[in-house]
Amino acid sequence: MYARTLWSGRGVDCNRNWAVDWGVKAPDYDPYEEYPGTAPFSEPEAFMLKSLMEAFSPHVWVNVHSGMEALFMPFDHKAMEPQGPGPDAMKQILGDINKMHCGGRCVVGSGGLGVGYLVWPSTYCKPRQSRASTPSCIE
Repeated sequence: MYARTLWSGRGVDCNRNWAVDWGVKAPDYDPYEEYPGTAPFSEPEAFMLKSLMEAFSPHVWVNVHSGMEALFMPFDHKAMEPQGPGPDAMKQILGDINKMHCGGRCVVGSGGLGVGYLVWPSTYCKPRQSRASTPSCIE
């Protein structure tokens, strides 16, 4: 049994078990903390969430990090934020959540840009620009 809930029963960090940049490791990579598994979506938890996202096809993805008072949107695997109407709407929603539930204290925006903590790979998806497109994390 692992103390951290983001690990699977096999010690895989489910946040790093996604296909985006799978296998890329940060300079301070610790295999006991950040083991991505044997392949993208090798863990049932990541595979189930991927399948749910494909079926539901969300327009907005909110990544809540309550311990660091942060509300993240894509991207976490690079220090930038996506641009355009979809990402702008997502950032507005996060700003509203911040005002209502965090008293304006939370960091809002890209995890990679907002706090500089880059996660490879990332479970956090680029929002769809239209109904015809799919989130980039599951392509």
